[in-house]
Amino acid sequence: MIEQEAKIITKWINQEAEVGNMLPKTAEDVREEIVAGDGVVFYQNGQDGQVEEKQPVAYCRILVWPEAGVEVGSLVVEPESRRQGHGSKAMAETVGKAKARYPGKTIFALTENPKSTALVEKIGGKPLSKDQLPQEVWDLCTKPGSECRHSQEFPDCPCVPFDLTNLEDKEE
Repeated sequence: MIEQEAKIITKWINQEAEVGNMLPKTAEDVREEIVAGDGVVFYQNGQDGQVEEKQPVAYCRILVWPEAGVEVGSLVVEPESRRQGHGSKAMAETVGKAKARYPGKTIFALTENPKSTALVEKIGGKPLSKDQLPQEVWDLCTKPGSECRHSQEFPDCPCVPFDLTNLEDKEE
């Protein structure tokens, strides 16, 4: 089941990457994130890896940075299921998982496009200035061969950092 989910999610991610909304990933990247517990798959009725007949509707992942804290990102929603609250729910639940797994760490997100920025603001993310995150986060943009489409623009990179550390836990 994980292999199939990874293929489906990778298709969504790479469709968004083609239009510049996120960085591309391979199915192996997504599979490894899921197996490690850092990639979280969401289904129509919530997170449930045990029910095989359900299809994924959203995906989000956790990335630990040694100096910066924990990034919640790679949020993608199945194209036909967008604008139904799945992205907000997936982001909020992944933040909750990050808080539980890494207590005391700063939780943050980087947005690359206006839709992502609006979603993170909607769930209560607080904008950060770029200098509030250590250089390790921005090295992705500046290293040779980077897939970041903004690499030539740094430090004027349009990616917007948000602090998610103090989001309130939502009761379902």
